[in-house]
Amino acid sequence: MYRKVVDRNKIEWERASCQGLETDLFFTPRTELLIEGLNYNHLRRMCFDCPIQKECLQAATAFEPYGFWGGLSEDERRHIYAGKLDTRVMGWLRRDLKALNIGLSTLVQTVLSVERDFTFNK
Repeated sequence: MYRKVVDRNKIEWERASCQGLETDLFFTPRTELLIEGLNYNHLRRMCFDCPIQKECLQAATAFEPYGFWGGLSEDERRHIYAGKLDTRVMGWLRRDLKALNIGLSTLVQTVLSVERDFTFNK
């Protein structure tokens, strides 16, 4: 099976909404973010307003099985790609998206459109 590979060097990272932020923030577990007074919705809002969200998801799909990329955590991406809508993980995602007024089906379609182009590293 052939796999398309995204060239990370051609992504316009300087246009990213998170430009200049500490990258550790995007690799911090949900519970630790809460201790800092943050949650995934703080990251999601930034990602969903980002002009390169889809490219970010593509890079995560091709190269980054860990961390928060393109508005989704590694667990959320893994569950969507596997078609396993785990109650706990997807419950968090549904609640977060409702608070941000973003439809789950729209987000899932975006993620799956990326998956059709790139193979998720399981």
